[in-house]
Amino acid sequence: MAKADFEAARRQYPSTAMGDEEWRAFFDTAAGAHALGRILYDIYDKVVDEEEKEAGVRRMGRRPARPSVSLEQVYRKVLPPPPSLEPFPVALRNLMGDKSLRAFAPKVPMHVATLSLMMRGQAEPDLQMLERIAAAAKVHPSYFMEWRALYVGQLISSVFSDRPNLSISAYRALTKGSPTALREGKFAA
Repeated sequence: MAKADFEAARRQYPSTAMGDEEWRAFFDTAAGAHALGRILYDIYDKVVDEEEKEAGVRRMGRRPARPSVSLEQVYRKVLPPPPSLEPFPVALRNLMGDKSLRAFAPKVPMHVATLSLMMRGQAEPDLQMLERIAAAAKVHPSYFMEWRALYVGQLISSVFSDRPNLSISAYRALTKGSPTALREGKFAA
């Protein structure tokens, strides 16, 4: 097996030897901003290729160039959305964009009527359902505030189950009107 010649690679591609500071300085230049834009667009192009492949849209052979897109469109496609502070129906509607419930439900997989009930607030999704919906929307489940609340609740329950004395101390701090003691962790361990 051939050994890699890293010295020759560094001479041919000096950027491989650059550290964080050099890269930051480079990206602060006009050439660096242009390079960063090209890198982001290449990632965008690959993501769109994968989406087209999944949807069965991809054609064989040489494909025509994509129309130009704005930097905001590239960011939305390449970078994950920040966690939502909106209730589940609003957060999911934001993720789905112009997709219909009928088109989205089979990706979960879930019956469209069940998803419709959740979108109208007439049914609450559980932790596993939120994880399936997040996977179908291609985001981390923590995007949904309900998932974060359920997850933290389960963690607290498991800690209190494993260490019942903590639950007693926390309960006493709450019932004695001392939520600051609980918030500051001033209860017996």
